[in-house]
Amino acid sequence: MTRFRLFAKCQSLAVNNSRLFRRSRPLTDGKPVVSPFRLNSPSPRICLMPERPRSGQEIYFETVMANNPDYPEHHLICENTMKKRFTANKLVMAVRDLRSNDMGVTTVPQKFDFACKDYLEDSFSADDVIEILCKLRKGLLVLPSHLQQLKDVLILQIEHLMKKDDVPVNKLLTVLHLLKNLTQLSSVCDPLVQFFYENKSKLTGSQLTVYFHALHIYKNFPLHRCTEEFDSFLSHHLKSMSLENVAVIAFAFFRCLSKPGNMSCKVVAEKLRYHLENCEHIRYETLTSVCKFLQFAGSHALANDLYAISEVFIGKMEKYSLMTAIHVASANINVNNVNARLVELILEKTEINPDKLRLKDYERLFLSALFANIDLRKKKEFIEVVKKELEMRENDFMKYHISFISLLMHLISYGIYIDHLLSFALSQDYRSLTTTGSAHCILFIDATLEMERPDYRGNKLPKVERERLAKIVIANLESQTNTAALRSNNEIRNCLVSIYGESSCTMKCLLPHYNTMHPVLSLNKDMEPQEIGDKLKNSTGEIVRAPKDGNLWFCFVLVRRQGCLGFEAKPNLITCVKLKHFRLAGYVPLTVYHQVWCRMTDTKKMNTIKELLSSRINNPSFSQRTF
Repeated sequence: MTRFRLFAKCQSLAVNNSRLFRRSRPLTDGKPVVSPFRLNSPSPRICLMPERPRSGQEIYFETVMANNPDYPEHHLICENTMKKRFTANKLVMAVRDLRSNDMGVTTVPQKFDFACKDYLEDSFSADDVIEILCKLRKGLLVLPSHLQQLKDVLILQIEHLMKKDDVPVNKLLTVLHLLKNLTQLSSVCDPLVQFFYENKSKLTGSQLTVYFHALHIYKNFPLHRCTEEFDSFLSHHLKSMSLENVAVIAFAFFRCLSKPGNMSCKVVAEKLRYHLENCEHIRYETLTSVCKFLQFAGSHALANDLYAISEVFIGKMEKYSLMTAIHVASANINVNNVNARLVELILEKTEINPDKLRLKDYERLFLSALFANIDLRKKKEFIEVVKKELEMRENDFMKYHISFISLLMHLISYGIYIDHLLSFALSQDYRSLTTTGSAHCILFIDATLEMERPDYRGNKLPKVERERLAKIVIANLESQTNTAALRSNNEIRNCLVSIYGESSCTMKCLLPHYNTMHPVLSLNKDMEPQEIGDKLKNSTGEIVRAPKDGNLWFCFVLVRRQGCLGFEAKPNLITCVKLKHFRLAGYVPLTVYHQVWCRMTDTKKMNTIKELLSSRINNPSFSQRTF
């Protein structure tokens, strides 16, 4: 191909693509050029153009020609012209087009790289930053390796803007919002996040909302430092905000797993209750975001407020969907104050319209029923409707695998077995999707079938797989070494050691599907301690069954607030299932209520342990009680 023919093709490209790039005619310097978009044109039109400054697209054309090994002498990039005429938008176009291989471009001349770098360092504005980020968010630009300096330039420009006397707050908030999901520029967020946290008192309510909306994607922003001062500041702003803006901030806390102070939670709960009482209707997204936040916050100071919200909602339930009602009911789970009347109404409506709920909604509904102590085994018609609905959704089980396995776990907690679904959950195909959260559920199902359903003939966990899942659960257990529950269990064990000696008691994780260490004591019928030694050894993932040696094997089960029936020191259905599993494994479970235990003196704790043991030995039928 002659040089003239190449130029003719380039000129044809510019003429025929003028609708896309009206200002981007190639610079000819008095030489004939054709457009490369008309490579098949039988008679390319040739024209002469006056000399003038070049645009980003022109630089792209010239880079293509400069990068052509056949014409190494044709280097037409001019840094001075580029600085005068190159805008952020044209930089985006040039970089985007340079990524394309349609014209045979495989590398970019170093000269172009340096020109971009010089331009960026000299004249980048806040608007330019926003424009570049908009293109990145829309997928119109992906930073190639040779333009990684753009990241450093963005950081420098953002820091420069933050040092100004009149900081362009709204523009910086826009930049922070646009940085969401741009993992390649995640480090750019850090100075912005810190800047707004330190200057939060200068933000208006709407600006604060934008800040939280941008932050909900990050996992390590400063909200984990929720001091009393920050809680007071936030609650002050929340009082004057609309419920929609409150929902945005609430969702940010929920997504970032950061708990606000009690004052902020109280304001959110009161605002939701007020709007439920006085507004005709609240948007689904707004209501569910606030409910998720209140459920996650889990402050027991909110228990009465959340119950009052559910009571108000019952009167307005006809105006809302079943999914919304389930969100309101499940908001009470973490404060262990689920409104049984609301759950009963939802169950009635679900029986009529079972197709209105997602798998996740069914999972939340059954969990709420467990906390509300509603025995679904008595609702046979409802269970049959749910079984039929699940059979029609088998295509969703792999897609929503966590909701599916959690729902099965709640069903078998009630003694409701759907064998072919249980077999599928224990199959190799499904186990390949196992996560840290679902490992416990799969172990729970496998262990329950082993203890309660010896006639089950479906898939079971192989020994190797059981060990793998148990290690996941144990790793989660080891990460909780400083929890209040573990401290209380150690106190119980110390009491046992003081009374009966160290050889007759130990701490062990007895059931692999409950990631908790339990104090264990071995006594004979005369209440004399018996040495445990190696009697409770087993392989990882196996149920540690009590030896059949004629002794009584006691297991102390610490019941925290979530395992109680409301605010009473009585077990709810979730705790009853756990106690049943210990009995099936051969132990005599003794319940110690955490909220009561923590208020006892050391002497009272010692006497409580003695009374518990004495009452159980004198009541041997206790070990035969079942749920």
